[in-house]
Amino acid sequence: MKYADLSVKTYLKRLASKSPVPGGGSTAALFGAIGCALLEMVVNYSDKRIIKKSAAILKNTRGYFLRLMDEDITAYDKFSLCYKRYGKDSYKTQVALKKATFVPLKICSKSYEMTRLCGKLQNAVNKNLISDVACAKTAFSSAFKSAKLNVDVNIKNIKDKKWGQTLGKRYQFLVSDPNKSWQKYWMAKS
Repeated sequence: MKYADLSVKTYLKRLASKSPVPGGGSTAALFGAIGCALLEMVVNYSDKRIIKKSAAILKNTRGYFLRLMDEDITAYDKFSLCYKRYGKDSYKTQVALKKATFVPLKICSKSYEMTRLCGKLQNAVNKNLISDVACAKTAFSSAFKSAKLNVDVNIKNIKDKKWGQTLGKRYQFLVSDPNKSWQKYWMAKS
């Protein structure tokens, strides 16, 4: 079953249930998909050619986030199964944990990219749609922060510290460079 194909009502019911999936990782990806849909709406109201070029990017990225929803659920299910069968320190469990960590890293990366697109669009769109661009930024911020929490928690449990450090470096630049204008927006109240 693909969670991305469920109705909002059904997804939320399953999210609220006493089940480990769906959880925070798939929700982070959903936040990203929502941000894309909002920006697509903004672009659809635009006459400017430069903005119209963003439409295909946004549609593809929305689909990517939806695929990451299911990818996160699958990765966590596999990790959970390995953990129950083999224990937290087994090779199979550790491999599954690495895969489960990589999915939220992809969500972080794509959310960062989409926030930058919000910045590019905010001065080019109809002023009546600025609040929608801001809402999209908020959705991407939520996607990023939620996914980052998953990465941070998972890295702490990976026994291969070198691998964990390497992976951590792949997203560390997203939260550590004070020169990035989006950081003030995202991290102001962190």
